[in-house]
Amino acid sequence: MISRRHFLASSAALTAITACARKNAPKRFSITMDDFNLNVERRQSITERNEGILEAMAAHNHKGAGFVSGQWVNNEKGRSVIQSWLDGGHVIANHTYTHPHANKLSVADYVADIEKNTAFLSGIEGTTPKLFRFPYLDEGGTLEKRDALREYLRDNGYTNAAVTMDTMDWYIDGRMGDRLKENPDADLSGYRDYYLASALKLAEHYNALAADIGRAGTPHTLLVHHNELNGLFLGDLITHFKANGWELIDAKTTFTNDIFKVQPYTLNKGRSVLSVMEQEAASIEKMERRPFPIGKGFGKADMDALGL
Repeated sequence: MISRRHFLASSAALTAITACARKNAPKRFSITMDDFNLNVERRQSITERNEGILEAMAAHNHKGAGFVSGQWVNNEKGRSVIQSWLDGGHVIANHTYTHPHANKLSVADYVADIEKNTAFLSGIEGTTPKLFRFPYLDEGGTLEKRDALREYLRDNGYTNAAVTMDTMDWYIDGRMGDRLKENPDADLSGYRDYYLASALKLAEHYNALAADIGRAGTPHTLLVHHNELNGLFLGDLITHFKANGWELIDAKTTFTNDIFKVQPYTLNKGRSVLSVMEQEAASIEKMERRPFPIGKGFGKADMDALGL
């Protein structure tokens, strides 16, 4: 484990960053997709949704990563979806079996859930069971539980596939789903436009945090979910990012970056690892933290104002 002193010293090397380095650092990201909850169909069937997602990445020659929870894919349809990702050259990794909050289970029960999903994925050739992401980005709720889970992951060869950039796509998808319940033929272009604009705003925020803590050019893990919003609009999202100076980098390469070895002392509490690192660096350097670019309630007021 990286000590707090060493972590903070690394994160606080702000004086070594020049304006030139910030300006010239590439903006790079990988698609990392969580959950694979295949039980909800609205305008798209599960097959159509999955095809839309895979076609979006294929159109940009991108190899992403999918973090699956076995409870939703341990069936014929789910295994077919997993195989389609593997056939496309994407990573399929571990997101626990039942998608629990770590702070609601004992360490032993949570570890058992990880191991159940590891066993499930190990039965499918080509998956990467030891690449692990915490559901809800919840690492335990207390330092004691968090450290026990970190110890388990380290001692058993797991990599914590932390998120650097969130999109809040699940919230937008939920509101879009409510609209479709009211009107299955509703125009969804407003949801697309809001998704593209808000996700880019968040990405620029997190990328600025990386530069603030001495990690300009960090390859980012963009958190999205296997939902209808992405089945319909992931291709538009990727195109929008690229039009604004972002480059795609394959997930396998992104996860070799040393940021995924950093273990901040401060609890994550469902945040990007960069937000946690910024908080710790700010406490040492007395620097002002950047305001979060999306309003409270995951942007509720903004979507309300747009009638979405």
